[in-house]
Amino acid sequence: MLKNPEKSTKLKRSIKFNNSTSIHGLLYGVLITLAGMGSIPATFAAPKIDAAVGHDDNPFRLADSFNPESGTYLDLGLRWKDKLDTGLYYDLNASGRMFVDEQKNGDLDNANNVRAKFHLGYEHKFKIFDRSTKAYVEAGYGISDKTYVSRLSGLIGKTGSTEIPDRYDYQFGEAVTGFTMRLNKKLRLGMYLEAHTRGYEDYTSVGLSNLDYTQYGIGTELRYRFGKANRLYAGLEQFRRDFDDKRQRTTTGSSITGTDLRYDISRLKFNYYFRPTDDFRVTFSSSYELRDDNGSGYYDYEQYRGTLLFRYAISEATAIRASVSYKELDYTARNQLTDLEDEDYSQEDGFTYRLTYQYDLPTSEDISLYASYRLDKIDSNTAEYVYDRQQVELGVKWLLFSKSIAN
Repeated sequence: MLKNPEKSTKLKRSIKFNNSTSIHGLLYGVLITLAGMGSIPATFAAPKIDAAVGHDDNPFRLADSFNPESGTYLDLGLRWKDKLDTGLYYDLNASGRMFVDEQKNGDLDNANNVRAKFHLGYEHKFKIFDRSTKAYVEAGYGISDKTYVSRLSGLIGKTGSTEIPDRYDYQFGEAVTGFTMRLNKKLRLGMYLEAHTRGYEDYTSVGLSNLDYTQYGIGTELRYRFGKANRLYAGLEQFRRDFDDKRQRTTTGSSITGTDLRYDISRLKFNYYFRPTDDFRVTFSSSYELRDDNGSGYYDYEQYRGTLLFRYAISEATAIRASVSYKELDYTARNQLTDLEDEDYSQEDGFTYRLTYQYDLPTSEDISLYASYRLDKIDSNTAEYVYDRQQVELGVKWLLFSKSIAN
């Protein structure tokens, strides 16, 4: 299990990584790793930079009764991935958000956040029974850092009189290995094994439960191509999650001494892609997840997610995307808010709407400008979890050194 070697420094006025990890360090680690394996080619994929300025009218997802603060933020993202001729591949993804104005009590810096992850993998292609097959193995590491603001109070989370701003900061490590096989010209079969470990900030000294866990499981997937215009994906996953030191609970939310908590998680995934014309694309994706604990069922839930996405190319340089997403989460053994420690609730559902316009600049570099709008309308049987949220954003996407990067 990954552990924090020391208490992390929170984000105040500026963005920085937990445990002093930086994008610079991650990039340097990538290059050193590849160089050590003798795998850096003469040219390799260029990194992509996303930068944006936006306005969020409810960054903490608070109910209207709290009169939520709004503010302007800056976003910065980096994506760098490539697949080398040797079969080695890597993927670095890092992003951060920083609010730049202050209102009311000046607490918008608590909405700053940083996320980063890096994956390194290897794949090998061969044939089994004259069928094209690809086997792969991959390992990854990542972090997430954001101040915990309670949606029951609108303030930094507390247990008793002690603030717990780092409650949900975590680091994770994961590994996956599997294969995909072409059964015929249209159908592919895949299977994989996955392990994931997550380490949270330790607040057991002030009486809170330990959230650290290890998760492992198996997945299978089918990909079917009807033709050039449409294709189908379906997947089934089964995981077991073992907590390091967390208790089961009664149906009323009381901790049961001497027990160890475990989840069994089943997930069904579906995706359908349709391109009726060269300019118009439609994608529908959905998932259904069922979770069972090994106790009273207090942590059992059913969750459904679905997204319908449309993309239309107005011209070679301009495109518009529109989507609507729906989420429904239901804790089947609860009928009301029962646990103030981690703000457990029993039901939530709602829609998210997005609209984006993108324009590719007519330059030698790969640069795009975009404007986007997002609306969340979320309902719950707990009043504190009912909220609306709007975001508007202007940004640029830039593929650095788009021709190639020389060695």
